[in-house]
Amino acid sequence: MNSMALDPDRHRIIARTRRAGAFVRSSAIGLGLAGVAALSLASCGTSNGAVSSKSIQGVPTVGVSVALQKVACTIDNSCVAVGASSIGVGPSSVGEYRERSGRWATIAVPSVSAAQILATSCWTSGCLIGGAQSSGDLLWEYYAASHTVATMTPPAGGVGISAIDCFATLSCFAVDSSLDGVNRLALSSDGGVTWTTPQALNWANGATVSAIACSSATNCLVAATTPSGQLRLEATFDAGTTWIPRSTPVSWSQLSSLQCKLRSCIAVSTTSSGSSVVRSASFARTWKTTSIPFSTSALACTAGTTHCIAVGQSTSGSPRLDQILSNGFTALPLRYVPSALVDVACGADVCAAIGATTLLALKP
Repeated sequence: MNSMALDPDRHRIIARTRRAGAFVRSSAIGLGLAGVAALSLASCGTSNGAVSSKSIQGVPTVGVSVALQKVACTIDNSCVAVGASSIGVGPSSVGEYRERSGRWATIAVPSVSAAQILATSCWTSGCLIGGAQSSGDLLWEYYAASHTVATMTPPAGGVGISAIDCFATLSCFAVDSSLDGVNRLALSSDGGVTWTTPQALNWANGATVSAIACSSATNCLVAATTPSGQLRLEATFDAGTTWIPRSTPVSWSQLSSLQCKLRSCIAVSTTSSGSSVVRSASFARTWKTTSIPFSTSALACTAGTTHCIAVGQSTSGSPRLDQILSNGFTALPLRYVPSALVDVACGADVCAAIGATTLLALKP
């Protein structure tokens, strides 16, 4: 992703695409709970709002009736955590954002029905958030300057977005599925306002796409798992017109949390015996593998692919957050984190992680 200046017409783009009534207003009780949680986080924060690695303290979410599913951080370190309900009763979606002080506050998010949030990706000052809902593709944009989330228009004919990667300001690829089950690739150059005509990923027919990582508007990697549990990893250098298979070990069944900076890539590979951090300096031609000593749900890195965090849970079921170092992993102490961590995201120098009902942040 490039740290490019925000388009001066951005406000007008957002204004045109917001839908009347798209936001759910937070209750006064919810705001009160947010204040309590925010004070707890601020009490252990550093001067720049990041939590000290000596004691990473979680705070409870406001929307405890709806679990958080994904977290995203802009390059400018504005983070947003969101969740949606897959059932049709009660609250449908929740969201909180991290203020510069390090506190978390509620954010209005669009109301959805029978939804799941599956993918996020950000640029300098905004993020796209994707998933599935009863009406088809779910697509939101987080606008960091005003801390708002708006409903965007997804590629036509989709029933669920499984992966997103924003490789430059407002420029993002997304993978979704069509009504007949075909995985498709589409490109937006205006932050999700418009999309190119989706291209079928014929090599991924019937497979579940787990990740996409792009270094430009033409060069991308897409990972998918077949119904038989086999990993398919393919590269394109012409924006999806043609694809080249990348060889991976036969033991790998899934590749997730994939991100690339030029030719350097990092991801989590899953096998029957556990997870590993895998790195490539050749845009996925070859990989170096380091086993992860716990069950990993997600990995994220600050600018580049050197300062990284992995989250998940230990064999005993306790939450786990580790810094990934050149010589292995360092588990960081956690307080008030009652369940496994399910996702992590990083900006330029701040990372945020979430459990189903917990928020935390740190500077790796």
